[in-house]
Amino acid sequence: MRLLRSLAALTGAVGFFTGCSALLGTFEVGSSAPDAAAVDGSGTDGPVNGEGGSDGAIDAPGAPLLTCTVEKGNIRLLDTAKPKSGSGGGGQLSFESPHVFHLGPNKTRVVARPSQSQGFTIYEFDPKNGGGGMPNSLDILTSGRIYDVQRTNDSIQVLAVGTGADAGRLQVHRIADSTFVDVVIGLTPINAVDENSPQGTRGPQGAFAILGTPAAPDYFWTFSSPKSETGPFDLSIGRSTALAANPQKVLFTSNDAMNPASPRVLLPAGGEIFMPLEQESNGPPTTTDSIIHTPDNAQAALQAVPRSMGKAGGKPNIFFAAGRSVATPGSYNLAFIEVDTASSTAPLTFRLGPVKDGALGTFVAQDIPASFSFDSVTRLPSDGGDSRWLGDHFVATGKGQGVPGVNFIWYDAMNKALRANQTGPDTLLKDRVGVQRTSMTLGGAPTAIFTDFELVWTETAMFDGAVSENLFYAPVSCLK
Repeated sequence: MRLLRSLAALTGAVGFFTGCSALLGTFEVGSSAPDAAAVDGSGTDGPVNGEGGSDGAIDAPGAPLLTCTVEKGNIRLLDTAKPKSGSGGGGQLSFESPHVFHLGPNKTRVVARPSQSQGFTIYEFDPKNGGGGMPNSLDILTSGRIYDVQRTNDSIQVLAVGTGADAGRLQVHRIADSTFVDVVIGLTPINAVDENSPQGTRGPQGAFAILGTPAAPDYFWTFSSPKSETGPFDLSIGRSTALAANPQKVLFTSNDAMNPASPRVLLPAGGEIFMPLEQESNGPPTTTDSIIHTPDNAQAALQAVPRSMGKAGGKPNIFFAAGRSVATPGSYNLAFIEVDTASSTAPLTFRLGPVKDGALGTFVAQDIPASFSFDSVTRLPSDGGDSRWLGDHFVATGKGQGVPGVNFIWYDAMNKALRANQTGPDTLLKDRVGVQRTSMTLGGAPTAIFTDFELVWTETAMFDGAVSENLFYAPVSCLK
């Protein structure tokens, strides 16, 4: 799960169905963890008992949806955004990029970046301890923003750029599940990446993927810096093996046909690196997002050629998330939203499902069957949202257009069934005022009649007379 993404274009494309005209805002795109493992404290932040799919209790497609509710008696205040040492000062206080991870029945960790801080904070607490006591916290110094956050190889790993003696060095901060200590892994030499970008651009973007073991990890990374609001960007893909800060760089610069674009996630497969790209535009989407790929062992700079992930003449599809499938080995689960401006009943269709590694170079979004559709942008979990694949379960949260609360959807790709649809008039947190950003993960093995989730969100507040934000946590129960 990673990167905030503007979905304003979808309002222009389908807003006339709902009478909405304001921007949809931002959506966080799910990232590509190499494996899906258990929610019992092992491996990646994924679903069930180390197996990744259901535990056998998930029922057949077409079964009634589960009804999900926030356990209001267990809402917990984790922190209030406030200036810390080294802050730059100025601007509204807020939490950027909150992420929640379930490490086991008695341990949850939340990653967030207070906007006035140089770095980010990890919060650790027992989710079964109700609202009592403040969580343990670990402040980690970086140059500023964080680019990617994953739980993989029995640890939470955060991509950021170093500061001080490590200025301009792309780094991963690894916090093992069994400890609360930051281990810094340098992926590039110092001054290798530039976080400066012109006004009017989205700023730099980055992502990483990991193969190998915790003792000998094999890191793949990407970093891009826009050069102008409408012009090309500098993009590099690198590899750093077994903790050695000796990346093998592959360079790519966008051409006129795809100006401007941003990398989404990295998908290592079959000796190549595949990377979906977002086509950035202020208007309605007219083309499907692109993907580039290049050998994963290149020793010299190469030119990677993008191709569309859509069928020629087909409806535009927007890429949202990717993650390793467990039920379909040797595949990535992908998520797209197809936009049909001519439809008054289903202008937004989700395509969710696996694509084999060997097909990543040739597939189109339309190869993935339609999973479900929305008739209105009010049901889209977009603004301040978060989407991720937890094994073979796709989970997305975010504010909807013109509706109170937080939209939440859960799709079971293994059984091809929508399990929860708390959107539109049925949003979560509809009684809370000022909700801004959200993140959600599974809190236990999903079953046909009961499933736990864990939800984190930020909410507008006041601190020392200034507008700020509170960071909250609460469990969510889904029942049939």
